[in-house]
Amino acid sequence: MRKPTSTFSVALRTARTARGLPQEAFDRVSSRNYVSCLERGLKQPTVAKVDELSAVLDLHPLSLLTLAYVGSTDQPRLADLLKLVQTEVEMLVRSQSYPQAPPLPPAPPSDEEDENGTTAEQPKAKRTAKRR
Repeated sequence: MRKPTSTFSVALRTARTARGLPQEAFDRVSSRNYVSCLERGLKQPTVAKVDELSAVLDLHPLSLLTLAYVGSTDQPRLADLLKLVQTEVEMLVRSQSYPQAPPLPPAPPSDEEDENGTTAEQPKAKRTAKRR
């Protein structure tokens, strides 16, 4: 097993300051104390927490995680890391053990048509008659 090389604490602080946000900006997803602990490397976030922190930063979670690994001197340059990740993900997706994505839910009715296929401009009586 290889030694972890993530510098998430530096990545979070870098992204937060680049966005011009104080630690208090994360109040709706975490306490200021927790964010401070993350930035000092005292705690490590869950995947769900990375997702929440990234939303506050207006970043994709993978951008924040990529910054955590590119920031480490033991890791390759950004282009090399992205190519490695792309290769590995493509290999995993093609594997027999990768589950198929669940089907997308049906699209909601458009603003122009309701679930019966009638438009809002049609008289209510006509819409009601169509349901019968």
